[in-house]
Amino acid sequence: MKIEKNIPIPEKNTGPKELYPPLLKQMQIGDSILLTTSQYAGLNLAARKMGIKITSRAVDNKRRVWRIG
Repeated sequence: MKIEKNIPIPEKNTGPKELYPPLLKQMQIGDSILLTTSQYAGLNLAARKMGIKITSRAVDNKRRVWRIG
């Protein structure tokens, strides 16, 4: 193992997080979307921060998410 100096820290990747609030606002109660597990984690966090209720179920290796409130 080697210690390295003067390696800059890359910018944080915030792209997908910006996608979730508009997506949640467009969804009406009863609408659903199919997401990967990592996408679901971001959407779930955004929904909680926005006060939007969702529920999800596993479908194969993905998550189907419904807006319920």
